[in-house]
Amino acid sequence: MMGKLCLLGVSHKSAPVEERERLAVPEASLPDLMREMVALPSVREVAVVSTCNRVEFVALADEPEAVEGFIKQRFGLTDEWMARHAYEYGGRDALTHLFRVTSALDSLVLGE
Repeated sequence: MMGKLCLLGVSHKSAPVEERERLAVPEASLPDLMREMVALPSVREVAVVSTCNRVEFVALADEPEAVEGFIKQRFGLTDEWMARHAYEYGGRDALTHLFRVTSALDSLVLGE
């Protein structure tokens, strides 16, 4: 199996700052977090997009639900919290979202 691109995150559009901060990962902790994620049996590759206005976890995984489960457990998130504040994209939608973010089309200030 080749794996599926999946993305789970929060941004200025989906959650207030105090909720986004729950997923904030200090720079020094990023390598450990990414090692933990890629050590999951179904996860092949991982990236984390973290700015003052968003935190997104991107993975190539055989079982994308394993990524959600890991994030929920690691950060102590409930299904209710996820439904209220988080968003998830898979496949082409995840890729389109990443292009919008990296080209600043999905920024708090357009083009920033």
